[in-house]
Amino acid sequence: MLQMEFHIPKEMNDHTLSIYLWNPESEPVYFDDLKIVRFHSYFK
Repeated sequence: MLQMEFHIPKEMNDHTLSIYLWNPESEPVYFDDLKIVRFHSYFK
C-alpha cells in the first residue's frame, strides 16, 4: 500500500489544487481504492 500525508500552506487558500499520483517503484500498483481525506484548516 502506498500512503502519503501532506499539508497545504495557507498561501494556497482559494487556489486550485491538483493531485497527481505516480508509482516510483518498478512493480505495478493499482490506485483503484484511492482515498483523499480533507480536514478543516484553522486558516481562513
